[in-house]
Amino acid sequence: MTGGLFKRYNYRQEVWGRGVMVVLTFILGFALLLSLVLLGDHVIHGYAHTRTSKAVLLGEAVPVLGLGLGFGFWRHPESVLWAVLLGVVVAVPVYVVVAFLTVEVWSRRKQGDFDKAIYSLLREQEHWQATLDRLTWQLSDLERQKARTEEEVRKLSQRAQVLEDQLQAWIEERPEDAFSRRLMRQKWLEEFSGMSVADLSTRKEQLQLMGTPEGAAEAMAIELTLIRRAGLPGGKLGELERKLRQCQEARMKAENRLQQIRQELRSWQERKTSFLRQRISLD
Repeated sequence: MTGGLFKRYNYRQEVWGRGVMVVLTFILGFALLLSLVLLGDHVIHGYAHTRTSKAVLLGEAVPVLGLGLGFGFWRHPESVLWAVLLGVVVAVPVYVVVAFLTVEVWSRRKQGDFDKAIYSLLREQEHWQATLDRLTWQLSDLERQKARTEEEVRKLSQRAQVLEDQLQAWIEERPEDAFSRRLMRQKWLEEFSGMSVADLSTRKEQLQLMGTPEGAAEAMAIELTLIRRAGLPGGKLGELERKLRQCQEARMKAENRLQQIRQELRSWQERKTSFLRQRISLD
């Protein structure tokens, strides 16, 4: 009795397993058939076929069908009917997939001009964006340097005014020598204008070591010359202003070019979208 129950249990399990396999096979087959139908519909109705595309697709059908029939006769050499049926069953899905790949590659090539232009513009946009970021940072750094330099120049201007007052006081200290001292100051300033910063600094140190009133006055004239030279267009502030103008011009150029690239990119993307909305002609 136990053996009979065990056999009935195994039989039910076997029937259940076969039923599940049948259902899964049916679902899988239906999904495969539906996929083939959708792919075939896409190949037929998704594009505007020309004589060239029809000839290509027809030419692909011949070798695929030949391979399918060859497989069918290899599997069933004794029956022509079964060989042909098996060959057609194998050839149809293979041909649908091959035809789908063919029209997809064909359409991608038709989109090549759009993709190439868009890719080139994206690369150029990346380059100009990096350039703009670099110039923006450089501009901020130059503006900070200019602000610090202007503060230094302001302090130097105040120091220059103090030196001017001290030189003027030295000139007016002795009325009988005022004229000669005024000429002396003028001579110093003309002489110092042709000397380098290093030579002026060395001369100033030597005069300070002398410790004479006239030497102190000449040292003040040297310091006044150095201060004025720092504020000239060829000085530090003038050099920063020149670099700042160049950076601003370069940044404006980068912004304008980046704006042009974005407009061109948007135009190409719109053209590609419009192209894809239409049935692509496979010519």
